[in-house]
Amino acid sequence: MGMRCRLRKQPGDDNLISSYVFIVAMSVIISVTCVTDHNPVIPVIVSGKSMESSLHNNDRGFVFRFGKINRYDIITFDAIIDGKPDILIKRVIGLPGDSVKCIGKTVYVNGDPIVEFAKDPNYNTDFEEVHVPDNCYFVLGDNREVSLDSRYDEVGFVESDTIQGIFHLAK
Repeated sequence: MGMRCRLRKQPGDDNLISSYVFIVAMSVIISVTCVTDHNPVIPVIVSGKSMESSLHNNDRGFVFRFGKINRYDIITFDAIIDGKPDILIKRVIGLPGDSVKCIGKTVYVNGDPIVEFAKDPNYNTDFEEVHVPDNCYFVLGDNREVSLDSRYDEVGFVESDTIQGIFHLAK
């Protein structure tokens, strides 16, 4: 009689197969995101003074292209400044449907004063009440004295489809 060789299922084989499937799936996802322009995380170097004192020129961080945008998040977004494409980094103050205004040194959202991140909280930033449209955000730089942000027509409301993602400072 000939000898038969049988493979026996060993404990943990299901976990091993699951691990292989996970590794292959992640490899495909990483390959696709590296080849295309849809990376879920983008390294960023801050340029300029508009976000001082929270962020400084040459600070490094990452933009995450996923997650819900909340008030006070710092975002990067595409803009056209002086007729040229640019990427700006600002703090979200107004969400879709909010009303935003500034009287003296205090910014109000829906009638309530906001938590202040301004570099100089004594800097007067008066602007009349605006209503943030659907699918848009109202943003301010923390260094209001030099920031080009939603207070100015050149930036205005930031449309959702121009937002690259939420910025997180590298530690």
